[in-house]
Amino acid sequence: MNYKLMSYTKLVFFVFILLILYPVSYASSNIKATKYKSFTCSNANDDEKKNIKYVFSDQDSLPLNLEGFDLRKIQLPKNLSKHNLKRANLSNLDLRNISLNLNLEGVNLSRSKLPKNLKNHNLQGASLRECDLQNILLPTNLIGTDLSRSRLPWNLWKYDLEYSNLSYCDLSRVILPTSLEGADLIKAKFPKDLSRCNLKGADLSECDLRYTLLPRDLEETNLSKARLPRDLSKCNMKYTKLISCCLTDVLLPKNLENSDLRNSNLYGANLCAAYLKQTNLERANLEGVNLEGANLEEANLKGAYLKNANLTNAKLPKNFKMDKDGYVV
Repeated sequence: MNYKLMSYTKLVFFVFILLILYPVSYASSNIKATKYKSFTCSNANDDEKKNIKYVFSDQDSLPLNLEGFDLRKIQLPKNLSKHNLKRANLSNLDLRNISLNLNLEGVNLSRSKLPKNLKNHNLQGASLRECDLQNILLPTNLIGTDLSRSRLPWNLWKYDLEYSNLSYCDLSRVILPTSLEGADLIKAKFPKDLSRCNLKGADLSECDLRYTLLPRDLEETNLSKARLPRDLSKCNMKYTKLISCCLTDVLLPKNLENSDLRNSNLYGANLCAAYLKQTNLERANLEGVNLEGANLEEANLKGAYLKNANLTNAKLPKNFKMDKDGYVV
C-alpha cells in the first residue's frame, strides 16, 4: 500500500513540475523567434550568420536588412523586393519565380537560376559565375560584375563590361563592346578581330591569341603565358606583362619600357636598338638574341641567359656581370 502511494505521489509531482515548466519553455521559444525576426544582419556576429537554419513561409516576415546573409538554407518567400540583399549569398538557388530587390550590388548569384528580367537591377560587383544568361535581360552596366564561366547573350555591344570578370567564357561568337579595359579574360575564347576593342589593363593570360587581331594599344595588358600572334611590332607594349611567354617567333615592338618579360623565351629574337629601360628580364632566355644598340639601362637581367647574344653597343646596367655559362649574376 505504501509502495503504491509513493508511486502515485511521484507521478503527481512529475505532472506538477511539467505544468510549471511548459509555459516558461513556450515563452522562451517565442522570445527567441521574436528576437530573430527583429535583428538585422549588421548587428549579427559571424556565428549567428553561419548557424541560421530557420525556415520561413510566405506568411512569415524576414528581417528587412539581410545584408551579408547566407540565405541558401532558408526557404525564401516569393517577394524580396523590399529587403536589403547587398552582399547576400543566393548561390545555387532557383530564383526564377522570386521578386528580388532592385539593388543586388555585391550579391552572390553563382550557379543560380535567375529571373528572366534583371534589366532594371543594379548588378555592379555581383557574382553571376556559371549562370546561364543567354535568355536573361541584363542591365547595361555590368562594371565589376563576375560573369566567369557563364553562358552569355550573343550581343554585348551596348554593355559596360570594364573591370568585369569574363574568365573562361566563350566569346568567339559574341559581339563585344568597344572597351574591355581592366577586364579579367583569363583563358577566354575570342573572336578573330579585337582590333577596335580597348584592352588596356585587361588580363588575357593563358589565352590562345595566335589567330586574333589585337589592338595597337596593349599598354598595361597582361599577356602572361598567352600564345601570341607573330607580329606585335606596331603595338604599344609599355608596362605589358609577358611573363613565361614563348616569343621566339614573335616580332616585338622596339619600345618595351617597363614591360615584364620574366621567364620568357626570346631565343633568337631581334631586339636591335630596342628600348628596354627598366624592363624585367629576370630568368628570361635571351640566347642568340640580337641586342645590338639596345638600351638595357636599369633593366633587371638577374638570372637571364645571354649565351651568344649580340650585345654590340648595347647600354647595359651598372655592375653587369655574366658567368662563363652565359647567365647574368
